Amino acid sequence: MAKLFAPLFFFENKSPSTKSCEKIPGRLDIFVKELSEAAQKARKREYFKNLIPFGIIILFAGLGYKIFGNEPGFIAMAVIGVALAELIRVIIVMR
Repeated sequence: MAKLFAPLFFFENKSPSTKSCEKIPGRLDIFVKELSEAAQKARKREYFKNLIPFGIIILFAGLGYKIFGNEPGFIAMAVIGVALAELIRVIIVMR
């Protein structure tokens, strides 16, 4: 079995920069921009995760009403939709 090898490189700056970048050290602006973009993507993803179970409930309730009308079968289909939506929500959250 081959051994892993991780080389380390050290760089030394021999000459200072010739012009000022006029930014504070650490480039906080880049960090805040990337953090903001990541938060926005996560917010969109979370929105769709929450929308999927609601759509499943509406779909099953609609199908139940279409098939059974205002009978007990409609309620049973809506309950099945709620149970399935909860199961899918748990699966999505675990990912």
